[in-house]
Amino acid sequence: MIHQLTVELPDEVYEHVTEMASKAHLTPEERVIERLLAITPRGKFPTPAELAEARPRLLRYAGAVSVPDPTNADNEQIDRDLAEEYASTHEPR
Repeated sequence: MIHQLTVELPDEVYEHVTEMASKAHLTPEERVIERLLAITPRGKFPTPAELAEARPRLLRYAGAVSVPDPTNADNEQIDRDLAEEYASTHEPR
C-alpha cells in the first residue's frame, strides 16, 4: 500500500534536500524516503541472518566481568557508596 504525504518545506530545507538528492543520483522524494527509513525503527531492525552473525560476537563477552556478588541488593551499602561519591571532589589523590 502506498500513501501520499504532502509536506511544505522552507526554501533552505528544500534546496538542501535537492542538493543531497542530486549528489546521490536520487529524486528529492527518494532522498527524503531514504532518510526517513534510516531514522525509523523499521529501517534499523537487523535481519535474522545479521542476528545470527552477531550472536557469537556478543557471546564472547558473556562472563567477561566478575563481581563479588552480582545479586547484591544491600540498599544501605548502595546508599553509603552513593553518599561517598557525591561527597567526593574527584580530585586525584
